[in-house]
Amino acid sequence: MQELARLILSINAAPLNRIRFAKTIYFVHKELIRKGMMQPEDISYIRSPLGPVPEGFLTLALAPSILLRKTATPLLSFDAEEYLINPEYPETSPPLISQSRLQPLIKRVLDLLNAHSTTALVEASHDPSWLSHPNGVHYLISTTDLKNMFPFPQIRIKIRIKRKKPSSQAGALQANLLRGMLKDIVQESTDLEYPDQPDTDKSTPKQEPS
Repeated sequence: MQELARLILSINAAPLNRIRFAKTIYFVHKELIRKGMMQPEDISYIRSPLGPVPEGFLTLALAPSILLRKTATPLLSFDAEEYLINPEYPETSPPLISQSRLQPLIKRVLDLLNAHSTTALVEASHDPSWLSHPNGVHYLISTTDLKNMFPFPQIRIKIRIKRKKPSSQAGALQANLLRGMLKDIVQESTDLEYPDQPDTDKSTPKQEPS
């Protein structure tokens, strides 16, 4: 994961904030799996309210080749830091994967991702595996997850529906955060209200026809 993260940052034209970087690794990994250049087992993910986070993602800031710096005008706490390549650190470790083969493909994915907001990346990362797990659970990208081809364009029938635009990027991310936590909140509320009651059959008795 650290090697792929370094390669993404070296190819990308600009630093990436925490949320966007985690989602970028996820979508790049998915495409490399489709092309047979990586395996799902190479990187596992942790289910978080704002989508999958690569396992070990928080340790990237400890790598000497990657810098973590404060942003000038953060909107939210998770937008207060950004990752970038350390220009003063010489690359000494040999690559575990063929960078010459990966660079064109990663560059294409990055170009497509850069056309979307961070909120769009968060929403698109809510694949079936993310939907089927509670927060904090580790999982691998599944075959079903690969069917979501985002950010690659898909052939579909266009139906124009007017949607109310979110007031801000920060507001949209907050909404996604709440949706991601909703399942846990409902479960905890249910456990508090009915702490020791087993499930019972509450089916409605049949009524005689009039």
